[in-house]
Amino acid sequence: MNHRPFAQPTRRDFLRGLALGAGSLAIAPTLLSLTGCSSATARTRPAGERLNIGFVGAGGKGRANLDGVLGTGENVTALCDIDDQQMEKSFAKSADKHPNAHKYRDWRELLAKEGDLDALVITTPDHMHAPVAMAAMAKGLHIYCEKPLTRTIWEARKLAALASTPGLATQMGNQGSAAHGLRRGLELINAGIIGNVREIHAWSNRPVWPQGVARPDGSDQVPAHLWWDGFLGVAPVRPFKDGVYHTFKWRGWHDFGAGAFGDMGCHTLNLPFRAFNLADPKEVEGVATSDRSPETFPKASTVRFTFAATGTLPARTLWWYDGGTKPPTDRVPDVLAKRGLKGSGLLLVGDAGIIYSEDDYNAKLFIALKGENELMPIEQHPAAKAPAIILPRAEKGHYQEWMDAIRGKAPTFSSFAVAAKLTETCLLGAIAQRCPGKTMTWDAAAMRFTNAPDADALVTPIYRAGWA
Repeated sequence: MNHRPFAQPTRRDFLRGLALGAGSLAIAPTLLSLTGCSSATARTRPAGERLNIGFVGAGGKGRANLDGVLGTGENVTALCDIDDQQMEKSFAKSADKHPNAHKYRDWRELLAKEGDLDALVITTPDHMHAPVAMAAMAKGLHIYCEKPLTRTIWEARKLAALASTPGLATQMGNQGSAAHGLRRGLELINAGIIGNVREIHAWSNRPVWPQGVARPDGSDQVPAHLWWDGFLGVAPVRPFKDGVYHTFKWRGWHDFGAGAFGDMGCHTLNLPFRAFNLADPKEVEGVATSDRSPETFPKASTVRFTFAATGTLPARTLWWYDGGTKPPTDRVPDVLAKRGLKGSGLLLVGDAGIIYSEDDYNAKLFIALKGENELMPIEQHPAAKAPAIILPRAEKGHYQEWMDAIRGKAPTFSSFAVAAKLTETCLLGAIAQRCPGKTMTWDAAAMRFTNAPDADALVTPIYRAGWA
């Protein structure tokens, strides 16, 4: 397809839009005063020296991140985890590559003692992402933080503001950002290959952890290997219950996680967020939820966002489905219905065709133009050959892109300037899941809902004394 079916931004506009620079954030006047935290000068290391990297959260996904960082050849000097067993598993797995790394239970002690640290990887439960990152950025440390970037919208904006420090390299752990398929998909959409897109559907087979459950009664003895107060961190005190929160099962609890939407939206919405500027929706509604509970996200949900027309973009509607829910059959084009929907996926409906992804990361994309009877991988479609390659490629992967940014090369593709706004959209959806049945109007500039005080109360966190 050589013609452009709708008004296209220039290459400069396109790249600017993909970056969604920190200057575009609508920061509330009180934002920078609520914690008194600010960034110091970004850490630097002489050329040729290995970077010193620390980890807060060494178990679970932390082990995968540890492998990724070690694969870049940099120096891991400190590991921190509130669970000694998780720490030892991670340490033993790769001790030959970091034999002198120091071990900590308390991340605050790590930051106080590791004066030669250059960067920090944060792989804690969601509620501790922002507190750890804010303290580390105040010391000028470069940050890699797992998704979602934060548990609340206020925290996302705070991290974006701090990340604007010159030379500070930040990256969120939505690893699909480095995939060639995602970046090529952005280039094809920018070239107008499927025309105007007014309808976006994204769905996830998550949660694969408990949601829609109530807090159990009673308490259990805290095992000696676990620092329970450290797990709670900024969250309100609650009794320890074996197998209820730690490990992994914290994701569905309001105090600790952001549910299936927060967990997977930063992956599945990565491409459409960038392509169609899915920031600052006009309205959001929790259309349907099942098995709701006062303290956990619903077992399944459908959430609808509406976005006003802006510039060359028409008004857009975004639908999110989780818990096994998928787009209704009357919204699925015949060419896709014939193929069948996988458990997780993304569908972009344009007036000249569709783009479909059946993985969580937007890495493998399929396309069918209007009138075609089969979906085809984008790399093979004749119409996908002509559009120019205009985005850089992360040939050595997500983690190396962060290391290169620390050393002063190009910013990461998933810097906090982008990640904070993507996370905010996902968190608006998570709030709608907690306040279903009402179309809520979002005032992005004021960082508040204009017609939903119960939802408005969820925008800003309340930190437990002594932890912030």
